[in-house]
Amino acid sequence: MLALLVVLICTILAVEFVLDHYEFISPAFIFTVSFLVASIWALAYQTKWNLNLSLITFAVVLGGVFEFFLISKLIGFMYELLRGYSSNISGLEETQATNKYGLLVILFIEILTAVYTVWVVRKIMPAGSVVESISLYRGAVLASMTGTKITALPHLLNILRNFSTASGYFCAYLLAQDLVYRKRKNYLLLGITVFAIFNGLLLGGRGGALNLFIAFVVYWYCILKRKQNWLSHGNVKILIGAVFGLIVLVFSFQWLASVLGRDVDQYSKMDYLAIYFGAEIKNLDTFLTNQIYPVHTGVPGGQTFYYLIKAASGYLHLGIPDYDFMLPFQSVNGYNLGNVYTTFYPYIYDFGMSGLLVLVGIMATVSQLTFESVKHFNGKKMISFSTLIYGYIVTALGFSFFSNKFYENIFSVNLLQMLVTWFLLYILFFRVKWTLKLHSKQNL
Repeated sequence: MLALLVVLICTILAVEFVLDHYEFISPAFIFTVSFLVASIWALAYQTKWNLNLSLITFAVVLGGVFEFFLISKLIGFMYELLRGYSSNISGLEETQATNKYGLLVILFIEILTAVYTVWVVRKIMPAGSVVESISLYRGAVLASMTGTKITALPHLLNILRNFSTASGYFCAYLLAQDLVYRKRKNYLLLGITVFAIFNGLLLGGRGGALNLFIAFVVYWYCILKRKQNWLSHGNVKILIGAVFGLIVLVFSFQWLASVLGRDVDQYSKMDYLAIYFGAEIKNLDTFLTNQIYPVHTGVPGGQTFYYLIKAASGYLHLGIPDYDFMLPFQSVNGYNLGNVYTTFYPYIYDFGMSGLLVLVGIMATVSQLTFESVKHFNGKKMISFSTLIYGYIVTALGFSFFSNKFYENIFSVNLLQMLVTWFLLYILFFRVKWTLKLHSKQNL
């Protein structure tokens, strides 16, 4: 059953690749690849994990992937039909942010945020070294998801870290733009991007740093293809390079965990990677075959929209009882399987199979509409906000095999704060400068 699943997902991926004119950054391609990778890892470990894939799990994974593919293609077709394709004019994005003082201020804030983060983490979790403090803090955060309390970060630090992340994405876009159009590095933009990635690691997690790095690659690719009017020439070559880069990134995963102070020496490299890239299929199968769903917890959508509900309850004083993620850790035959169950788990947990159909459909629709906006950007503005957002969406889709990254990251207060920051930075670097130039011409 699992081998058949791999074959059918491969078939969907091949059809998607051809229909989308060899475009490997489309939402359906990214989403399908994520589950293909997970299924291959699960197939390799099915004996060790006693994984006899049930029919219901087979139907959920294959059905979810196929629905996403189908709706994405339908939305893409309708978009082209109703709006038509307007080719982009190369060179319209060549204007670059030149406000060096503004970039220096952002870089200073990034450095300040890093120092402040380390100081706070050391204060919350005193230890012999910074790495040990970060590791202890990360462990405490994971424990807090199951009810254990941890000292909250200062409000000012949260503001600085949110700004650091948002400015990292914004400057990563500008850096990619500079590389494509001017074929040179802007070291201030590079420094801001690197420090934003570094800040993402200082609380012990790898997700934020990895997301920003992937987003930078997405920005570079989208700007390059826009310059080439989205011709498919060279796509296969870039895809091969991207695959090679991902392989290197994946096999450095355990090393990075060790650098951050995590005890991962008890795992072989392959076993460690299998936990992250394949155990989700086994965990989902365990849930679907041993649980009555939807699970009624008294908080509708509590798992799918966990962070949104938490934020709304706090800001609007809704009085929703405090609750935690329901993600029990799993193990089999002495193998640790972690506590992640794919993106489908919370949909079924909260709403059953009907929720799966609706939420996958919404995810595919939002992602494809954003991607169409990216492809049809006419270059009249200096920043494509749809491209900025799509870099964020790609990482959420790429980790769909892992957990519910889409609704956790996209339907969130954090993204709203990021959008506000991007808009303010856009005003600072472009609109204000344009106004000053206009006034200077009028004075002449």
